[in-house]
Amino acid sequence: MKASELHAIAPFLTEPRLSEYAKLISDEIYKAGIIDTKEIAAFVSQAAHESNGFTRLSENLYYSQASRLVEVWPSRFHDEASALPYTRNPAKLANRVYADRMGNGPEESGDGWRYRGRGIFQLTGKDNYRACGDWIGVDLISDPDRLLEIGMAIKSAIWFWQANYLGSVLRRHGIGAVSKAINGGNVGMAERMAGYDKALKVLFA
Repeated sequence: MKASELHAIAPFLTEPRLSEYAKLISDEIYKAGIIDTKEIAAFVSQAAHESNGFTRLSENLYYSQASRLVEVWPSRFHDEASALPYTRNPAKLANRVYADRMGNGPEESGDGWRYRGRGIFQLTGKDNYRACGDWIGVDLISDPDRLLEIGMAIKSAIWFWQANYLGSVLRRHGIGAVSKAINGGNVGMAERMAGYDKALKVLFA
């Protein structure tokens, strides 16, 4: 992938990171056997959407409104009173909403914050960090911030893509199914579809 092509897909990414991302993405998808143009377009467009155009590699867990927390995590917060103590406190919030799942310990373990969303596809949870680290060959359990490095962030996205057979999902069910597999729902679906169409035009040009 050329830097000019990536810039057309993710215009907020500027040099020197633009060229760095373009080279690393090209190298890693080739190593992973992702060579079909439609799959490359799907991977890059989804990655761009998830990372705000490759400018964000860590989950934003700062919320100022208790009502928003109730909306986003209704199973964790049943009313604004229960959510209020977790506003404006990202670490406390992560430890609450990610406790006792995805391999994380209870709220007091600190695993929720330790293994919060990082990397291009916002890898979350101790189990995912362990599995991804084993695949990459890096100990992400003891050093989760490695996923904030560009190279590790891209490798983690490819691990997620392959671990969830998203190339096959794309071929069988289309980009909408890929989006749901990554996001867990239909959030931002129109933007994701538009991003995929744009990536196809850029890469097929």
